[in-house]
Amino acid sequence: MLGYKLSINGCSRLSTRHFTAKDHWGWRNFADSPQDDVVLQVRTWDPAVVVTSENAAEWNISLKRCEEADKSCTFESQKFQLNGRTLCLHFYPKGSAEATVGKCSAFLWSTDEGPLGFELVINGIQRAWSGSFAAWGTRGWRDFANTPEEDVKVEIRTWEPDQLLVKSDCMAEWVIPKCRCCQVGKMEALDSQKFTLGERSLWLRFYPKGDAEAEPENCSVYLFSEDEGPLGFELTLDDCSKSSTALFTDDADNFGWRHFAKDKEQALTLRIRTWDPTSVVSTSSTSAQWHVPQTLHCHFGQGGALESHRFPLGGRTCWIRFYPRGDAEANEGKCSLFLCSQDNGLMGYELALNGFSRQTTDDFLAGANWGWRDFAPTPEGDALLEVQAFDPACVVVAPEKDSAEWHIPGGLCNRLIKGAGLDSQRFTLVGRTFWLRFHPNGDAKAPDGRCSAFLFSEADHEDVLGYEVSLKGQTRGGCDRFEVRDNWGWHDFAEACTTGEAVTLSLRAWVPNQT
Repeated sequence: MLGYKLSINGCSRLSTRHFTAKDHWGWRNFADSPQDDVVLQVRTWDPAVVVTSENAAEWNISLKRCEEADKSCTFESQKFQLNGRTLCLHFYPKGSAEATVGKCSAFLWSTDEGPLGFELVINGIQRAWSGSFAAWGTRGWRDFANTPEEDVKVEIRTWEPDQLLVKSDCMAEWVIPKCRCCQVGKMEALDSQKFTLGERSLWLRFYPKGDAEAEPENCSVYLFSEDEGPLGFELTLDDCSKSSTALFTDDADNFGWRHFAKDKEQALTLRIRTWDPTSVVSTSSTSAQWHVPQTLHCHFGQGGALESHRFPLGGRTCWIRFYPRGDAEANEGKCSLFLCSQDNGLMGYELALNGFSRQTTDDFLAGANWGWRDFAPTPEGDALLEVQAFDPACVVVAPEKDSAEWHIPGGLCNRLIKGAGLDSQRFTLVGRTFWLRFHPNGDAKAPDGRCSAFLFSEADHEDVLGYEVSLKGQTRGGCDRFEVRDNWGWHDFAEACTTGEAVTLSLRAWVPNQT
């Protein structure tokens, strides 16, 4: 390691570099091409670091050298060892290329990988970091302090990161001393060592004074996972707890809270508890149950959500979102319950909590959720969540094959505007295939305030059929010739369905000469 200054006709540049045998360092664009005789001068010095203990060292740099440096000029210390690690300091007196004007930059390099905590002090300004280095990795600060106006004394102190104690296969705690919290500024983080809970490799990142986007006087906490998949977790910082369920992926490897609690400058304990949210039991292709114990949901405050794992339901992929004490807008004492779907399309469903149920039909967008903000009172014991899906187009045919009923579930008709219609599934009566089309608020030709209903039929031959369609006590029918593919019906069938109530359309069909 050698510090050196090169001067050519009054233009000077200086640096410190680690030279190998027959090595060279310098500047490609040193100065303008000379117009007269050249005087080349070189001055060298030893950029030695003084190791004062097994975990501390000092490095002194004169003000004169700092003043001679340009922006982006780096002084590199000799390599030294602390805590059994080979380290090197990089100091930019006038800042690195991306530093703010008027600021100096300082970085620590480690040739070894693994966890390490360190504190840098430059002329009384302190900054600290704790986390894991990659081999030949660097950590430090672009805007460490103001550009020095006196001789520089760089002090470094290292430590093994605070030990995170794994207390069970789902619980751990991280004790952080007061000095660590006091030594970091806003946007500066402390990382825990990596640990394993439930076969997941995790670590915590804590910003005692908040991350870059946190409001003043708030601290930020995030959980990182090396493994993909859903995970439920609760973070507790002294007397403040927050919990969530997240799907960790390569693109989203951390979840947490920017405004976790008031900023911290005292010794504290950060606890984590995890659980597997995948315990949904599919009781059939259209139903599922999710048991949430009271010992889990009792820790959730208003706005805190539990999410189940994804499960198959009625030919699509769904999951349940449960707010034991309601979402942010729920009334006090109420829980919120929502069904989420990964797939687009119309689905009828019933959600139940400990026997209390609600039923509706919704048109889901991919990733969207529907449900109830004030679903039921917050459960006092264990919560048994159940979901039952059904096809809103399903038609029930009588055993005699001469009549059928189409039950349209509540919450659907009042969502359809004028002109919008529903088609039932296809079914067979008297040897022909039928389906119904219903416009709860009328088709385009219907008078205002009236609904429309149509009967469609197809077969490989023509028929004369009698038919009756009934809705809410109103019956209309006729006897008509049906072509191979044909339809009959009424633009002005009955009063429009403007409420969220369920409705039933009934159809009876017959062959006239058989009546």
